[in-house]
This record gives sequence, C-alpha cells and structure tokens, in this order.
Amino acid sequence: MFKLTLACCLVLLSVSAYSTNFEFHGFLTAGAAILDDDDSIYLGTTDRLSHETDSKIGLQIKNNLDDRLSVIGQVKATGRRDQKAEFEWAFASYTYSDLFTFRAGRMRLPAFLYSAQIDASYTYMWIRPPQEVYVLAPFTGIDAVDVIATGNVGDVFITANSILSATFNDELDFLDGVEILEAKNEDLRGINIRFDWENWAARVVYSTLTVSYLVVELEEFINDILIPAGLPEVAEAIDTKEDLGTVFDGIALMYDDGIHNVIFEYSRITVDSGPLRNQDSFYLAYGRRFGKWQPHITYAQIKSRAAIIPGANDNPIAGLAQSIADGIAATSDSITIGLRYDFNPFAALKLEYQSIDRQEGKASILQDNSILPSLDGGTVNVFSFSVDVLF
Repeated sequence: MFKLTLACCLVLLSVSAYSTNFEFHGFLTAGAAILDDDDSIYLGTTDRLSHETDSKIGLQIKNNLDDRLSVIGQVKATGRRDQKAEFEWAFASYTYSDLFTFRAGRMRLPAFLYSAQIDASYTYMWIRPPQEVYVLAPFTGIDAVDVIATGNVGDVFITANSILSATFNDELDFLDGVEILEAKNEDLRGINIRFDWENWAARVVYSTLTVSYLVVELEEFINDILIPAGLPEVAEAIDTKEDLGTVFDGIALMYDDGIHNVIFEYSRITVDSGPLRNQDSFYLAYGRRFGKWQPHITYAQIKSRAAIIPGANDNPIAGLAQSIADGIAATSDSITIGLRYDFNPFAALKLEYQSIDRQEGKASILQDNSILPSLDGGTVNVFSFSVDVLF
C-alpha cells in the first residue's frame, strides 16, 4: 500500500542522512468508514466498508539553507486518489525580519482554521473536520506568493497571512462520481488574520477569486439538449466553463484550556454566475478531555442557494436544468459523536458516528454518481474508525 509514497520517503530519508539542515516529519491515518444507505456516497464511502475515505500517508521535509532561507516540501498519498503520491507543498520561505516572512511556490490554501494541519489528522479531535464547512474548498493547494506578518499587540499574538498572487490548476473534488475537468482559478487574492490570547484563538478570512471548471455530464446536457432546444439563456445560467467571480469569507473562534475544547467556525461562498450562487455553513463542536480520552460532539449545517433558471416553471427542459442546479446546492445538517483515545504520545485511536439529516426536495453533502442526485429526505448514518500517527 502506498508503494510510491514509501519510495519517496526512502529517497528523502537517504538525502537527509547527508545533511544536518534537514527536518523530517510524517503522518499516517489508517481508517475505515461505512454508510447505512445503499443509494448515497459520502467522500467516496458507500454501504460497503471502505478503507479509502480517510486513509493517507505523508512526508514533510524542510531544508534550512541558512538562517533566513528554507525549502519545504510535502508528499502525500491517499486512498481516495488511488494511492497516488503527489507533492502538495513545494515552496521556498524567506524570513525577512522578525515580523515578515515571504513564501513562493506550491502551498496550502489558508481557507480554514485547520487548513495548515488538515492532513495530519492526529492534530485534531475528529477523524475528519466537519465537511459542511470544509467542502467549500474543493481544492486545497495553490501556486502562490504570500507574506506572513507576526507580532504582539499587548498580550495578543497576531498572525496575518496575505496572498499577493495565486493560481490553481488541478482536479476539483466536490461531486463524488462526477467527472470534472479543466478546473482552474485565477486572480486569487486574500487575507486571513489570527489572534491568539491565553486559551482563546480567533480567525477571520476574506478572499476573492475567479473559478472555472468543466463538468462533463453538465457540458453534455448543455450541448446535446439545451442548445438544440433553443435555450441559450438557460445554458448560460448553469455553465461553469466561463469565469465565475467568487468571494469566500469566514470567521472562527476556539477555546482550549487543555480540558475543555470549544470550536466554532463559519464560512460563506458567493458566486456571481453558474448553477451554485452561494453557500453558508458552520459547525459548533465541544470536546472534553479525561486523561487520554476525549469524547466530543459536533453540530454542523450547510445551506446553499442555486441559480434561478429562466423559464423553469414553464418549460420542462428548463425545469430539468433547475433540478440540476438544485442538485449541486447542498442543504443539510449533521450531528457527529466521537471518541478519541491517545494510546501513545504520537498516536490516537478514533471512533465516530455521524447522522446526516437531508431535507426533502434539497440536495445534501451526500452525493450519488450523477449530476442529478436524489432529493429524497431522511437520515443517513456514517460509522468511521481511524488510527492517526505522527512520526
């Protein structure tokens, strides 16, 4: 399993043996998940036990070229990507002063509270962060130039990260089983600021970007049905190939005194065209540590608004286009109950039960193998297990 990643690990280890300037870190998750519904897919999980959804292994290596300049790379393989090893990070970092650090290269999109450590599942209490929020960023890596400023204002430590320029050209991953090609973003600009004070942390983020992507089944529907039917305005309303102006913003608040852990995170995405126009999502989580044990509970919600298709009430073909847009706009909520056990200083066992409540007539974070998913209501339960390791 993960043969290519193992080979990469061995190569990097052999290189690091010849330099004292190398720092090496790794993470591994071995997980399993299953649904109790045979018509749904959740992050690749179905009603058959799957080890692919959460399983991953990664290696991060840092080479300090001098006191100011360093190079950082991270390679990761996941079950969801057919065990392919990919370089997710590969950037240079230059510390200009105690206040400013500049970075350039392939790096993590700093969209959420746990973006920086999302691959290292050991660092948070869940098996996976609440997808109602984290699904809003179907891509996670960007080719960018950014600057990080740090400093104290009284007792508050502030970290500000500004993206000066960024692009993205890779696979999108937000519709299970749906083929998406030619995904890219341009003109990505943004800033996120984090405030740390005693046991509290707060974070705000604001970004703008232009996104385009080609959904194969949607493109076929436009070319084979809408255009021949003389409905170009309907085709334009659901087309994703043209540049979609997008705004992403959010806030987060966390309290952690070593025993009680409370986390709130809210995110919003607004799009000026295309089938999906906006999404609002949040979660509220609480965990309580009892020595090596940490039970936790999370409530999460996502609400989306689809484009209003012209003529949808009068023309059955336009009505079908409206159903497709509605199928992309997820509206659902969930409750997750979990238990974490730290059986080793660098390893944790996790168990989770998640109940996802779907509203009838609305799409949800659950998908099937179609751009026109079932809009049935009801509850789907997800059972998950994982072992997370840092090394």
